[in-house]
Amino acid sequence: MTDTMLAVFTGILTFAILMQSILFLLTFLSLRRLTKDLLPQIQKLTEKTEATLSAIVDIAENIRPVARKLADSADVIHTRVAEVDGFLEEILEMSRRKITGIEDAIQDVTRRIQAAVNILSDNIITPIIRINALAKAVRVAAGVLFRRREKKDADASSADSDDDTVYF
Repeated sequence: MTDTMLAVFTGILTFAILMQSILFLLTFLSLRRLTKDLLPQIQKLTEKTEATLSAIVDIAENIRPVARKLADSADVIHTRVAEVDGFLEEILEMSRRKITGIEDAIQDVTRRIQAAVNILSDNIITPIIRINALAKAVRVAAGVLFRRREKKDADASSADSDDDTVYF
């Protein structure tokens, strides 16, 4: 009965750990995919911005009176691109921190599971094994005691001998 309960408890614990590991893996893969999807978009945005800036510079060279205004516009666009680049860099840094946090959480969960297994072993399994061994010893002792009495009674009634042999 105890072995069955232990097996059921271990199975439930294993299932819970498996489900939690799958959820952490899926979260990790989702964040990783998000990071990979974001990098090409940043590259495309950078390329489009560079192309736009190049076109503005060509127009400014061809049209001298408007060159000053276009240069100012190019500065504004460059500032915005730098802001977008800073924003995207901040998003990447936050993603890295989140991934690090997830890795730390996985390590913490692993340590807690190990501690739970140790506590389970020390406080539940070991005492159960000891109680089981004690119960088995009592059963064996009772069996030996009752068998000895039964054999003495059977020997006394069937034969009137002075045999003092002790049966175990």
